[in-house]
Amino acid sequence: MKPILFCSFLVFLSIAAFGCAQKPPKVLTPDDPDWAKQRDINRKLDDLLQRGEYCLRQCRDIEFHKSRLIEIDNVPYYSPQIADLVNKQRTFYEEAEGCYREALRLDPESMLVHQALCQIEAKLGKYDDAIEHGMQVLKTTPARMMIYRDVAVAYERKANLAQNEYNRKLKDGNQEAPSKKAEAIKDYEEAVRIIMEYYPQDPDNVGQAQAVWHIGLIWYEKLAVLYTGADRLKQYNNIIGVLGNFVKEHPSNLFADDMKAMVDAAAEKKADYEAGYDE
Repeated sequence: MKPILFCSFLVFLSIAAFGCAQKPPKVLTPDDPDWAKQRDINRKLDDLLQRGEYCLRQCRDIEFHKSRLIEIDNVPYYSPQIADLVNKQRTFYEEAEGCYREALRLDPESMLVHQALCQIEAKLGKYDDAIEHGMQVLKTTPARMMIYRDVAVAYERKANLAQNEYNRKLKDGNQEAPSKKAEAIKDYEEAVRIIMEYYPQDPDNVGQAQAVWHIGLIWYEKLAVLYTGADRLKQYNNIIGVLGNFVKEHPSNLFADDMKAMVDAAAEKKADYEAGYDE
């Protein structure tokens, strides 16, 4: 099964792409005692948002340049040239993080800022923070629900860390391995739950199809590996049911062939289980 990274949702960060609109500020007149104070706050907030967006543009440009070097010029990913670009990109993400955190202090109810921080914190590996900001947007402004993809990615990446730690501890005979396995399962399941809840409302047909295909990957490559017995069988049944039905309803979707291949593979695994060949 050829994996395709769902994290492509995070590669090109663009706050404006989600159609986010700031909450209109309270209208004050020069006669109001708080007018000058609010004017200064608005100016500072505007400067922070502009600087933050500038940093994100730099990150996008670096990502594009890095991708060209790797995919077209065949520069090794772990080369000093790529490492230098990664470090520069992280510096811009950290500066953007500082800008948006300060902007949130000035305007705690700005969903635009919460959304930006969800994406930035995930890029910096701060997955709990990313999830917190993303869920704030989903709970407060559900119409701007495409951020569900970013929240799901944060849960999955957090689970990946736990799964890697579980594998390491298991190899070393560490007694803490089962707790890491449980942690990974919990976060993978939460990523699936978020996608299942929100993908039917996704206005982007391609994004919707990719989301469904991606939960198939989580079931097949992650949860089926961590689970055993009947719990593993459940993951294959999920794939056959959810992805199979989606293909029937949307036979021409961009991921239809990949979905069909995954359904067939899950059906084979299910048959092996029922024949007593489950690993």
